[in-house]
Amino acid sequence: MLKSVQSLRFFAAAIVLGAHLNAGGWALPVANPFACSAKNGLCGAIGVDVFFCISGFLMLITTESRDPGVRSAVGFAIRRFFRIWPLYALITIIVATGFRSQNVSAYLNSLLFLPTLTPTGFWDPAIYSGWTLNFEMYFYVLTAICLLTPWKTRLAACIAFGLGLFSLTINDTIYYFASIVMEFALGALLGVLWNSRAVWKKLIRIRWPLLLMSVCLFVAVGRAVGWDNPHVIAAPHMSVRLLYFDAVLPRSIGWGIPSFFLMLSVMLFEDRIPAGLSRLGDYTYSVYLLHVPIIQGALYLKETLPGATVSTIVGTHLVPVAIVTATAVTSVVTYHLVEVPMIRLGSALARRFEGRRAPSSAAQVPPSI
Repeated sequence: MLKSVQSLRFFAAAIVLGAHLNAGGWALPVANPFACSAKNGLCGAIGVDVFFCISGFLMLITTESRDPGVRSAVGFAIRRFFRIWPLYALITIIVATGFRSQNVSAYLNSLLFLPTLTPTGFWDPAIYSGWTLNFEMYFYVLTAICLLTPWKTRLAACIAFGLGLFSLTINDTIYYFASIVMEFALGALLGVLWNSRAVWKKLIRIRWPLLLMSVCLFVAVGRAVGWDNPHVIAAPHMSVRLLYFDAVLPRSIGWGIPSFFLMLSVMLFEDRIPAGLSRLGDYTYSVYLLHVPIIQGALYLKETLPGATVSTIVGTHLVPVAIVTATAVTSVVTYHLVEVPMIRLGSALARRFEGRRAPSSAAQVPPSI
């Protein structure tokens, strides 16, 4: 796995966690730079757009060498299912039996990565951040179908890009036509560039100015002050308000394109990234899933504890430190006890279906989240 991609995964998960950390109104040791309401910060929600670009990239480079056909398509689907669903299902069930009240059909939709439509828009899954996995699984299904054709993931990327463009022309709540799906295509484009070694060598020559430009652009657009629609997932454009540019743009343009350039520029420094930093990327999926229910648990305690106790705790730095610590510890545990065994099981089942032997020293490709 590329060190640069692993590092970007950790960065994206960290800023998403930062964006959610202010949910309870508790005191922080310093001003939260990733709160979307911060005047001089970076809205951590943009980490999702980085994840989607990473996902498109990984899907292309991991399927490019496979022969098209049923075996490749089913093998791909098996690997993705066992990599994503087991931990997500486990945490969803815990949340369902714990502190979030939803009807049974809503929880079933969560487990099946399906949106739940209500009169006010689409509900988030039981794990709030799970809405992104609905789109991830949608792109995986699209990729698996396209692996039946000679164009494989490139066709899936073109379809996603076309659907995203189409969403910009309509004014409706067609969930999977949201323009954010274009970000998977941007990631796949990055995979095409990566596979073209001649082009990549030319890009390396300008990596410093490209990095400076991409970081400045990423920070500028990341200073979002709100959403154009309060029911974000119900809006096909998923528009974001950009403070620097005093503009409302579709998310795939306002945040997707800057995320693409950030990922491109960081990957050009693959030879400069320490291996230790990249290892943190292993725990990204667990961090992304677990931090939300841990924050929900803190909010639940805030509502149930005596008022005097809450006032004392909220006024200290204890809660956010405890949330980050609990997320880190549980992420290490779930990675080794749930993710790794499920990765191995999925790979074994996929190889058996494909009729292939296990590679002698192949690193597992993580999900983008």
